[in-house]
Amino acid sequence: MPASEVTAHDFVMVRAALVQRLGSANNALVWTRIHFRCSDGAQRHVDDTGTAWWRASNEQIGEEVGLTPDQVYKATSTMRKAGFIESTEHRLAGNYDRTQSWRTVVEGDELDSVDRRNGVRRTTIMTSSNDDQDAVDRRNLPLSQDTLSTSDVAGATIRDDVKEILDYLDAAIKRNEAKKPSRTKKNLDAARRLLDNDGRTVDQVKKAIDWATTDSFWRSNILSMAKLREKYDQLRLTAQRAEQPQQNRQPAYAGREEYRAPE
Repeated sequence: MPASEVTAHDFVMVRAALVQRLGSANNALVWTRIHFRCSDGAQRHVDDTGTAWWRASNEQIGEEVGLTPDQVYKATSTMRKAGFIESTEHRLAGNYDRTQSWRTVVEGDELDSVDRRNGVRRTTIMTSSNDDQDAVDRRNLPLSQDTLSTSDVAGATIRDDVKEILDYLDAAIKRNEAKKPSRTKKNLDAARRLLDNDGRTVDQVKKAIDWATTDSFWRSNILSMAKLREKYDQLRLTAQRAEQPQQNRQPAYAGREEYRAPE
């Protein structure tokens, strides 16, 4: 082993817990590098919402962590599907720029901060899900826990606005005599993200629920909060199209004040 390689300055520290959580050392290498670059002012891109991303090709990531582009592609694909990372295209170099921008999914900025007293970065890793944070108020959970188990979800405190839309959907589904969705982490996350990430209000989400659970097609498809969030834009556009030629026609659940298509 050449001494130059042993003492090279491209050292990447990977926590053993990340290897276990993410399923492989390659995944942990890529996740750690993306996480580091998103906090590096010289490398990161901050979008209009204040979210930091690292714009990098598979080749560039591979060069920094010692993997081939194919290995990087496999790692990012696996972690993106599991919800450990997210990607988008910012097209910073023009419309033909298809380079992906990456960010890691963590519990929140307050849990992804540098402890100035000892210089240690403290990061809490999410369990596998489709997105970036959870709706549970973790102040009621032991501080040593990094993830939410099923029992944690059942016993933790849920934000009032998140609980309101979850309860509203449960009631609408029950009226259709369908099975009420479980309060899984995936559904809790979807409810929170509708409000926090997607910028929907509680009233907007309720109107979307009203429309979806009374439409002859969608009522059999929207049976969980996760599915509602996934299909929200499609629901909104479909409702708007249906509303335009039928301005004088009331929906089946007429009686609610000022019905409008979900926004």
